[in-house]
Amino acid sequence: MIRKIIFISFLLIGIGLGQVNSDSNIVAEVGNYKITETDFIIRYSDFLLSTGINDNMAVRQSTLNNMIYETLLENYDDNKKIFNDPEFKNELEWAKKQTILSFLKDREIYAKLNVTEDELREAFLRVNQKVSARHLFARTEDEAYKLYNLVKNGVSFEVLAEKVFTDSVLKHNGGYLGYFTWGDMDPDFEDAAYSMNPGDISIPVKTKYGYSIIYVEDKVTVPILTESEFVKKKKTLERLLKISKKKSAEKNYLSMKFNLKDVKFNDKVMEDLYKNLAAGLVDPESPKLSGLKNIAVTYKNKKYTKQDILKKIKQLPEAHKYKINSLPNLNQAVAGFILQEILLDEASRKGYDKNPEVLDNYTRLAKQIFLQRKQEEITDNAVIDDSVTRKYYNENKDLLKSPDEVNVQEIIVENVELADSIKKKIDNGEDFGNLAKKFSIREYSKNNNGVLGFSEVDKFGLFKDRVWNSEKNNVIGPLLYEGHYAILKVLDKEPGKVYKYEDIKEDIADIIKLQQQYTLTQKHVDEISKNVTIKRNINLLSKIKLME
Repeated sequence: MIRKIIFISFLLIGIGLGQVNSDSNIVAEVGNYKITETDFIIRYSDFLLSTGINDNMAVRQSTLNNMIYETLLENYDDNKKIFNDPEFKNELEWAKKQTILSFLKDREIYAKLNVTEDELREAFLRVNQKVSARHLFARTEDEAYKLYNLVKNGVSFEVLAEKVFTDSVLKHNGGYLGYFTWGDMDPDFEDAAYSMNPGDISIPVKTKYGYSIIYVEDKVTVPILTESEFVKKKKTLERLLKISKKKSAEKNYLSMKFNLKDVKFNDKVMEDLYKNLAAGLVDPESPKLSGLKNIAVTYKNKKYTKQDILKKIKQLPEAHKYKINSLPNLNQAVAGFILQEILLDEASRKGYDKNPEVLDNYTRLAKQIFLQRKQEEITDNAVIDDSVTRKYYNENKDLLKSPDEVNVQEIIVENVELADSIKKKIDNGEDFGNLAKKFSIREYSKNNNGVLGFSEVDKFGLFKDRVWNSEKNNVIGPLLYEGHYAILKVLDKEPGKVYKYEDIKEDIADIIKLQQQYTLTQKHVDEISKNVTIKRNINLLSKIKLME
């Protein structure tokens, strides 16, 4: 249906006309707080790398204004509700652990990878492929998955790009990045994009700078590069090869530190624990729970009680708690807790948890988490008049409806030759259902003559428009579908129905808040800034040289 999504957006905030003395290294002053040239360079460089935007004065001013906006919200607003929220504390603690573990893996795995000359030569031959893609950028995983859900629910990249980008190009071209090759983008971004086929949309991909949802539009082969170009590309190829080796190297590293076979579950206690979780009983001190001291799992010589596991679950951010929706997932989560504990102990022994780079990265991540919460708080607290929501409802009824559904008959086979022969049989009058029973490899539909029953048309992904626009009893295909070949027959269609106003009034208010997000935040920051002196050093801002 309709989902709410909150973005941490870069705003051009028109506050403060003062100027910092031009010969200082302070690029802005916000009350008693200073934004230094170094602060700006780190933030701005990360922003350029994460978005692909070119350096220019307008973007510099936008980034500085955003840093001013953040300083105001952090230091001159009432944040007690956020800072005292247990869930916020859980998110910070989780972010701290992930930052430490990321650094551990970089030092113990990535930094120790080697690449041979032969591997470089082989990789060089693969660089003759370019990828064309769009992307949507988010600072946090939670924000990224909200974006991803909107994409999966049919919201276009064009619409969402207007919300997540301030750069005029990306904002108005649907996040289109054009064609790129190895070495042009973030390595993790490229690794994901090169593994996808045209038309694929990725789940949120974690990069050095945040998260991206990638839509690959095209792949093109270009002429083989020359020897001189190989020399120029050598360092980039080495870096990319290390990235490609990282997953297997990480798997080997983890297998040395942790053996899943050594995790011994007490099935009875774990089943009881899952029943408690399913009933919403997650407090490890709750008097309603029994058997808290019972051993739930052992790993080598270490024992974990039911209460120990509950404490770890309680400390998880909500997004991760939701993933524990079955007993196997609970067992997997517990194994993850044990592995995480082992790796954090290893990081602590090596002093990585005190490393300045780790502390700096965590500080930046904690700020992002706070700002996301603050943005949500500002937007959630806004009040939308009933007349506004009703007007939106009356003007957008075509969007405010249940999903279109189709009843489709299918035949799924593994190779195109068989699919073609089956299609000919259908064209010659043979019964679709009998052919489905004889050839289809999908058991649940095969046993019903290939009939799937009514389901949302979005289930058919790239082919949804073709399925929906097909006449009843028309046969479509063969189509390459999830690695197999599909022949589809549309039996019936059920258009979505407009929801009743009272049922979705709150959802409409959330949509309007999203649309007015810039205005709501601007108004809130304007109120805070009335009592704060803000100065900018525009002269210094224009002269700053970025790190190579």
